[in-house]
Amino acid sequence: GNHSGYGFHPRTGAGTMSNGAGGSGTVWTINNGNWASTYSNNGGPVSSVIQAPRNAEIIAGTYDFAISVQAIDATTNEIRWYMIEEDNQYWFGGTITAAATSQKFNSIIFGVNEVPFTQFNVIAMEVDRGEPIEVPEAPWQDYYIDTWSFSKDANGVDINGGWTLTPGELTGNVSIAGTSRGGWSKIEGNFGDVVPKDVRALVLTGKMEFVNGGFSAWNSLQLGVFNKNNSRYNGYLFAPLSGVTDLIGWDNNSKLGTVGAIVNGATIDPREPSYVLSSNLQESGAVAGAGEYDFAFSFGLKGDGTNEVRYYIHNDSYAFGGIINDTHDPIVASKFNMISFAFNNRNNSTTEVNITDALVHFGDPIDIPGEIVSVDETKGLPTEFALNQNYPNPFNPSTTIEFALPQSSNVKLVVYDILGRTVASLVNCDLNAGYHKINFNASNLSSGVYFYSIKAGDFISVKKLMLLK
Repeated sequence: GNHSGYGFHPRTGAGTMSNGAGGSGTVWTINNGNWASTYSNNGGPVSSVIQAPRNAEIIAGTYDFAISVQAIDATTNEIRWYMIEEDNQYWFGGTITAAATSQKFNSIIFGVNEVPFTQFNVIAMEVDRGEPIEVPEAPWQDYYIDTWSFSKDANGVDINGGWTLTPGELTGNVSIAGTSRGGWSKIEGNFGDVVPKDVRALVLTGKMEFVNGGFSAWNSLQLGVFNKNNSRYNGYLFAPLSGVTDLIGWDNNSKLGTVGAIVNGATIDPREPSYVLSSNLQESGAVAGAGEYDFAFSFGLKGDGTNEVRYYIHNDSYAFGGIINDTHDPIVASKFNMISFAFNNRNNSTTEVNITDALVHFGDPIDIPGEIVSVDETKGLPTEFALNQNYPNPFNPSTTIEFALPQSSNVKLVVYDILGRTVASLVNCDLNAGYHKINFNASNLSSGVYFYSIKAGDFISVKKLMLLK
């Protein structure tokens, strides 16, 4: 009368996941349980994969489903599954490894509970042996982030700095505000698990407005994109500077930088275990005053296990951004489910921060705005294309690359190693005619010889640079 195997519990809409003594999830182990579901089944949740498109509802109609179980070893199975509405309006699927609660199977169970429909039909039910099933790719629809909350400290207390959080009237908007100067106010926007692809990046865009002041004090703004799991954070943190201030400390203050990765952090804090990816500064030492700023991030996992990270924050008077190839082994995260905004109000006159139009997209990596590449307007216009030798050379860890455009052009400037592998994509956008320069930070690379190449229209040039640490 007992059961051993796996339970699949698709969620509908924004409803609650199945829950029981072991927690909550959408795929469960059942281990000699007297109930083939969640409670009292001697098992627990092994996946919280949700449906696609986000918050899709299980509607009336026909659904294809498939399940395959393959033994990995004596104690572990690989489980694949999908349940897809015939017009692709609902998708629930995935591939996981889990404890082998059983290595033989003799039944399948369908359970419905408190549902509006009046009939449930199983059609052409087939059992077979062979290759594991192929799980079709989930359908995608862009959506705005609709779940906002304050981050919590290690004791579970809101990190609000004495400020209050107000969800916006429109999905994708949220505000934090107050007059106290209590330190950090940290908020999170949860958007569900998204796995970047090699050819389709996770892209997050939106706007930030600072009222009555900006993030002009040292270390007063941090933004991050993470995979949060069991109250642990794995992902990337960005700390744009304002004016001529010092870099912030990472990894228990043992490193300095402006962009890095937090590894299994208990909180969103660069002093947690981390590695630094860049010490790139804002253009021209700009001061970040009151006003509205565009922000954008993209993350694209490559076939070689690296992650291309692109980012920018800018308006008419401030620009901070760049492109980094995270080659850390292993990279900090291969999926993401939340964005964070942390504002230190202790030394700022700001009384309100508004996040608007926070959008989750799946597609091409973002283009870095041309103004993030600085232009020397004192030299006039060049008469020919040119790529100059970087300086200093050798360098550690930063160097400057200058190039000249006699006319507006689509510019691609990349750095690659001696094997021809791209390690950094510095520019990939349209630029106006002029003399341009960009800072290249190689703090995440090993010492050695590298090459950088430019393609602007029909002009192509390659030069060598040397990193000595």
